[in-house]
Formats: sequence, structure tokens, C-alpha cells
Amino acid sequence: MKLQFAIILITVFIMGRGTNLLALTCARVYSLADIQRIAKDGVTIVVPIENPYSVKRLATEKKMYGALVTHVITGKKRNPKATQTFPGVVIHLSEDADDEEILYSSVHGALDLTRDNRKVTKRLIDQKWREYKFVQSVQPGAMPRSVNLADLIQNRGGDNFVQLHENALSEVSQYMLSRSREVSDRSRESIVKLVQLILDISREEFPDGAFIKNVAEVQTGDRDDMITTFKSSADVIADKFIRSLQKVKYSQTKRSRNFTSKGVNQELLLLDSSSTHFVLGILLSPETVMIQEKFEMGTLGGEPLEVRVNFAQGIAINAAPRYSYAYIPEHLNRAMEFINGFFKRLPDSKRRVTGAADIMFGKDGSPILKTIERKSKRKSKRKINELNIGSRGGSIYARMEAIMANDYISVILGRPTELFQFLEKIYQSGLEGQKKFIAPRKTKYNDSKLTFYDLSVQEVSNWLKDRYLVEWQKNPTSVNAQTCLTSLRSLLTHSDPRVQLELDNMYYWAERYISAYIATGGHPGF
Repeated sequence: MKLQFAIILITVFIMGRGTNLLALTCARVYSLADIQRIAKDGVTIVVPIENPYSVKRLATEKKMYGALVTHVITGKKRNPKATQTFPGVVIHLSEDADDEEILYSSVHGALDLTRDNRKVTKRLIDQKWREYKFVQSVQPGAMPRSVNLADLIQNRGGDNFVQLHENALSEVSQYMLSRSREVSDRSRESIVKLVQLILDISREEFPDGAFIKNVAEVQTGDRDDMITTFKSSADVIADKFIRSLQKVKYSQTKRSRNFTSKGVNQELLLLDSSSTHFVLGILLSPETVMIQEKFEMGTLGGEPLEVRVNFAQGIAINAAPRYSYAYIPEHLNRAMEFINGFFKRLPDSKRRVTGAADIMFGKDGSPILKTIERKSKRKSKRKINELNIGSRGGSIYARMEAIMANDYISVILGRPTELFQFLEKIYQSGLEGQKKFIAPRKTKYNDSKLTFYDLSVQEVSNWLKDRYLVEWQKNPTSVNAQTCLTSLRSLLTHSDPRVQLELDNMYYWAERYISAYIATGGHPGF
């Protein structure tokens, strides 16, 4: 099992089947072993639902999570006075602030693992600029250097910005109130010039390049595009904004078409368009846009070398590679160590935050948090890309991400969940047994899994690939490497060419890891 660390902060907890009550009068830090001791009394997953589920559905969810599941109805039929108390660890699954309050008031455990310090969470959730300032105050340089657009305009915009901004805002406002469906060339040109100025002053601030995002984006470029100073075009950004304007203009009554009205702004913000949010921010609220220095990232197979680390109460729970089928246990451990090191700098009272941090790795293999700080030879090049405070990262939801969710629960339990025991039996059945199980699996990802058999070909194959490599590492000889790769080559085959491309990618990473491991004497740093 991957090396895991945990720190837990609580005020009261029960340890050891209810026989030992420890009333804590001050904040205290706990090890993973302490959490696992509490979890011996049980782990309960609290899931918000709109309507009651059947007993059968509850049973299937328990198997998928490998823990007791209780549902809290957050819709109109909820009973606000109902309160449940469970022994052991309780994990609340919700990313909606209103739902969280209902869940936390409805279900309690000896240890509410994902219960946050609300003062910290409410200030940072979906606020990337505040998140950046928070990280900088704790560990300067842990994120790539960032500036707020409002500050950048004040420092570099000058009179030129004032004039261009005034022209663009006037043109857009007139268009929204006019009868015309098309935006005039003059109006378009005014928007292009304003966007171009912002890109130019951003390049002056960050000569080596920068990323631009709305502070409320869940992740950089999580809309339909990613805006950068080194690739994005002012013309393209302006055209995407104009298309959004046209769409919103005719969804509003004439009375509410004022560009600065709340209704128009909300409609524009609901659109999946980073370009729209960017121009809207320039025109009406520059403080909602931030520019982050480009970080020279390492890559794996041409993709960014990035790791998602789930943490709770300031503790790294588990991690997985993003955008890749790579097997990189050393990187995962280092990313978790980095997160734990970051939270150890905080006072105990502020460690109680839950999130899913994105860790990037530099070209030299060192990690960094995803909001970007200028590189320095004197400082670590590991950086925190994004903390995503308050987020459960989607990867704790077993019906969506069964493998990572069960890994998370397995860490808390200190033992494999029922799903992992099931998959281990598949592995132990040998190559033919593995093929037999994979053959009837669907090739399309299912985000509403009800049973183990809803896992896709890709999910099962990737888990088995990792399991083969774990086994090989117990006796990492060249002879065993050949046996391992021969088995994987036979296992990772499929009649669908598109699926085969993914399976080939899995094999590529297995082969690459083994080669690097042997060549470096057990220290692959690719």
C-alpha cells in the first residue's frame, strides 16, 4: 500500500469500541494510526439525496464504498430534527454549502473526518485569489507567483486602459439595449483592443508566460478553454465573448438587458466559457481575474506531470496521477509529503480543511502547488497548483470514481475494502481468470456505478496493471520483469481500436516504469 500520512484535529472523540472517552480541551494532532484506531469502530459515509433510496440500493452503496452508508434527505421531504450518531469515523459527502450544514447537523461520529473549519473554508472555497494569498502566507513560493488583474491594471494599465475600457463597456452596453442581433465591427474591435491590452500587460508582468483564470473556476480552464499569454488570441477570446452576449441577450426580457444588471451577469457566468468570464471580469470586476506565472512542468508521455491529492483536516489521505495511466508511486508519496509539510506550518486551529490539491512536478521531478510561484534555485520547485478547498474532488464518490474512493476508505480503515478484496481475487485467479472477468465489462465510463461489475474495462485493466507492478517490485529482477510484461501484453488487449489505444498506453507506462526502475536501481524519477 502507498505510503500515507494523516493529521487529524478534533475536540472530542471515542477510541476503542466506546470504552475510552477522551474529552480534549485543546486542539490536538493525530497520526494515521490514531485515525485507524477510531475507524475500528466503523466508517460511515453520509450521502445527500433528494428522495429516499430503497433498502436494496443502500446495500449496493455499502458494497461500493466498503463502509456503512447513510443517506440524508436534503430536498423538501427532509426532517430537520432527525439526528443520527455513529461510532468511529464519519465522512460527509457534499460540495454544496447548504447541503453540508444539513449533513453536519444530521449525522455525527466520534470523528467527523471531513468537517472543516468553516471560517477558513467559507473564505477560500471557490476563491482562487484568496486561496493563493492563504498559501503564500503559510509557505511563500509554494504556489507559482500570481497577480490580481485589478492590481495589474493599476500598476501597468495607465490612461490607455481607461480609454479602451470606457469604449468597450459603452459599446457592449449599447448592443445589449439595441434591437440588433449582430455585434457591429466597431463594437467587436473595441473588445479586441481591450483584451489585447490585458494580454500585453500580462506578458510584461510575466515575460516567460502566464495562465489567466477567473477566481471562481473550480480548476484552471475548467470551462471550455484555457487562457494563456503565450497561446491565446484576443480575437478568439472576443468572438467567444460576443457569442455568449448574443445568447444571453435573447434569453432576457428587454427590460433586463442592461449589461451591468444582475440577471445578465448571472447568465454570462453560468456559461461554460473561460473567455466570457475573462472579458466580463475586465469590463465589470477585474478583481475576479487572476494571472499566474507559467511553471515549467515536467511531463509524462507528453501530458503534464500532475498528481491529485485528497486531504482531510490538513492530512494527505491518498493520491493518484491526473491525465495519465502512469504508475508513479514515488511521485504520489512525494506529493502527499509535500501537502503534509504545507499543513504542518499552520496552527492547529486552521488545519481542519478538506480538499483535493493538484500538485505539479517540475522538469527536475520536484513538486509544486498548481497556482504558480516564480522558480528559484534556492527554493523547492514543488508547487501547489490548486488546493480546491472545500472540494471532495469527486474522487471520494464511489459511484463515480470507485477505485480512488475505495483507496481513500482503505487508508482510513487500514485494510482493503470489499471492492479491493474482490479485485484481488480476480488478480489471484491468474491471467486467464483476469481476461475472463474483463471481457464482458463495458468500455464506456459509468459515473453511476451500482455494483463491482459496473467498472469499465479501462478501470479494471489499470488496477490490474498496477497490481502486477506492485507484485514485480517484491522481486524486481530482469527475468521477472519479462514475465510481468509478457502477462500484461496478453492481458491488455481489446477488439475495440479506441479502447486498445488506452490499453497500449497502460502497457507503455508499465514498460517504462520497469525500465527506469532497473536502470536507476529502484529510484525511477522519470
